[in-house]
Amino acid sequence: MATLSFTFIVDNVSHTTSIGTRRNIKKAVLFTRYQGIVNSSEAVCAYVGTKEINPASNLKIVHLEDSIPENSRTVITGDSQFASTSYSFASKYFTLTDVFGDYVSDELTPLYWKHILPDPAIDPDSVRILDSELNEVDVNSFEVVRINEYDATELPIDGSYEECAVYSNYLNSYNEETGDVVLYFVRYEAIGETHYEVLNQVPAYTEATFDDVSTITSDLKYWRKVYTISPGLTYYTITTPTVSTYSIRPMETGRIVLREPIQSDDTIPWFVNISNGAFSALRDGTSFSYSVPEYSNQDFSPIEPYKASIDEEAVYIRSDVIKVANGDLEIDSTFFVMNIIIKDYLGKTLYALTTDTSADGETYYEGNDTVIRNISGQEELVLWDGYGISSWDTNTGFIHFKREYPDTYTFLVSYYYKETGYLYSSLNLNPIFDEEYQGHSYVIYIVPTGGSNGNTGTQSSSIQWIKVDRSGRITDTSQDAATGNVDLKSEINTDGEYAFYSKSATTTAAGGITGNPVGQDHLVVADTTGFPENGIVTWTDLSGTERIVGFNSITTTRINFTSYNLLAGIFPGTDIYLYSFKDRFSSDTTNNYQWFILGEAYARPSSRIEELSLIDLRLHGGVIKESKYLEASKIDPRAVWARPETISTRGQVIPGDSVAVFKIPFTLLTDYGGDFTEQSILDIVEKRHLATGIVPVIIYHGAIPEIESISSTSTSITVCWASEGTEYSYNIYKSSMKTGPWTKDNTDAIVGTAYGNCYTLTGLVPGLVYYVCVTSISATDIESPKSVVWGARTRLS
Repeated sequence: MATLSFTFIVDNVSHTTSIGTRRNIKKAVLFTRYQGIVNSSEAVCAYVGTKEINPASNLKIVHLEDSIPENSRTVITGDSQFASTSYSFASKYFTLTDVFGDYVSDELTPLYWKHILPDPAIDPDSVRILDSELNEVDVNSFEVVRINEYDATELPIDGSYEECAVYSNYLNSYNEETGDVVLYFVRYEAIGETHYEVLNQVPAYTEATFDDVSTITSDLKYWRKVYTISPGLTYYTITTPTVSTYSIRPMETGRIVLREPIQSDDTIPWFVNISNGAFSALRDGTSFSYSVPEYSNQDFSPIEPYKASIDEEAVYIRSDVIKVANGDLEIDSTFFVMNIIIKDYLGKTLYALTTDTSADGETYYEGNDTVIRNISGQEELVLWDGYGISSWDTNTGFIHFKREYPDTYTFLVSYYYKETGYLYSSLNLNPIFDEEYQGHSYVIYIVPTGGSNGNTGTQSSSIQWIKVDRSGRITDTSQDAATGNVDLKSEINTDGEYAFYSKSATTTAAGGITGNPVGQDHLVVADTTGFPENGIVTWTDLSGTERIVGFNSITTTRINFTSYNLLAGIFPGTDIYLYSFKDRFSSDTTNNYQWFILGEAYARPSSRIEELSLIDLRLHGGVIKESKYLEASKIDPRAVWARPETISTRGQVIPGDSVAVFKIPFTLLTDYGGDFTEQSILDIVEKRHLATGIVPVIIYHGAIPEIESISSTSTSITVCWASEGTEYSYNIYKSSMKTGPWTKDNTDAIVGTAYGNCYTLTGLVPGLVYYVCVTSISATDIESPKSVVWGARTRLS
């Protein structure tokens, strides 16, 4: 157990405490004991600890996705234009338009996105785009277009139309790190009423479907804004229905990039998500195709490419807008239904919203029970509201309500979204699962189709990794001879060609060429053990410029180069870096394999003083602030706090200045085979072992199971928990309420394993929330207290 010394000040008296961290990165939950003389009217306890270990605080990813030009982020900012029905393009994912605005320096600006207005009776002249303050944007920055509904060979001049679309380049956005929000709305009039919708942008042109084919001509309806796409050896060919002037731009989704794991604690794996991009590149006359075939192998629900998110707690943006984690929402009124359960700060359900308008007014159930809410002193049933969700942005996950809600409410959203990435579950980046990883880093890269790699297009996987220790030595790799790949695993283990990913050294001298006192053709280092036989060297010269030059041989202390003019300026004491494996990637023009590094990932301890959480729970009168108690418990809900009577807004004077923590096995309690009640233990602690004014905090511990994961189908829920040892068995309890009453689901006790356990509850009702907890049973038939309660909603289908 590593410790971190932390000094804090209470009433101008300095105190020091040691904060233990699990494996140097695990957050500790502590009650600090104030050692000095503190005013007796001050608090009895506070919360100090390292921040919870999670990917945001502990995982670092060096992103290297830009090293192939076709995959570079700078590509998506550029436009290409063509004036025909056919065009070839390197990326599979792009935006395409033939609608232009004229609001930038009198030049035509392509408008790549459209918001489809739902009502055919809309007055197109009334349409406006508003910012988050409901101020109108420049009317020249968008274009309103009617879309005809007729299936005819010629577009009628008059007649009805099926919808209006407002074209623009405005996009909603949300910065998770800063909380900054960019939000737009659309206002329009229909049949004398004014309506507001959150801007919901979709690409101006979409890939064609059968609905876009004319039943008369069997060709694409020429007024449809659609295209067809077909892959070639090097490019994708795009075909449009009519000859026009088009603008095209690559999309971010066309890139293959690493998406960092979502916020999660140290009890579950950290998997990066790799975007499902696709593009081609021509290198030295050879075509290479980059894609992620693993994408189609993951679990989708209910069908590819859609997944379900159940009871996800949304981010509160403002009183009428929330945001869910995923974009690319798929929502309709029948199959892909979105449900939102709104609870108050006590966890009581107040509202149930749905996009299924047919369910409007029906009774809402939790489990098999109805739910009563109290609004302004009136008790009433909670009913489904099929019209409370005003609009949403499928692109970014913003959801807009028809009414306003306070920020103390919790919003649990169940919805479907289009998966645009591949969860790379073959590599767990959580260092708690692999202690050796704390001294290593992972290099994640992609293997293309084509070239001397031997991969001829039959691969079922393209994402690979190598594991590198602190000295730069490669200790493991995922790439073997499968699917025609170079057998890198064997090469690492035998001939040492890839023994080092990178290696650093300090020069002791720089050797000159005879007759050329300025030129240098070799470098001298203390020891070249483990260096590659050939590769590249990088260093930073006196001007701060990074220099790169290749070397062709080494001796025990010497690195030899064929070119000398590039070495000028290297002096004794210069730090140099040598690469052997890394130079086989696409950053090197001689790379025949064209392996492409996506990024380098490593974990580090969270032990800096700035990364500590310090929450002062004190309130004058010697009690705990309830609001601060709630804030601290949100950081770690497993925390056990002082006696309930110390949490009060009235205040009570508690003399002294200390808290004592007692950890007692639950098996001492009468309910679990012991001889003591909780009150008798409290009496013993207070009266026999504590001075006046020292408040006891009693934590009961033992073989109480810890649930690790929960998942659901439409009629079942599977719960998994950590093992308490092979001598224990388990019972599973379920309830429609978080606080019970509880019903045991298993008939016979579940025999445990040494590593982990799972159990499936079956015969459940689709679309309902069930709460689950686990108990352990010892060899002497003592059943533990119930675990922390987890909840899950069964799927609708």
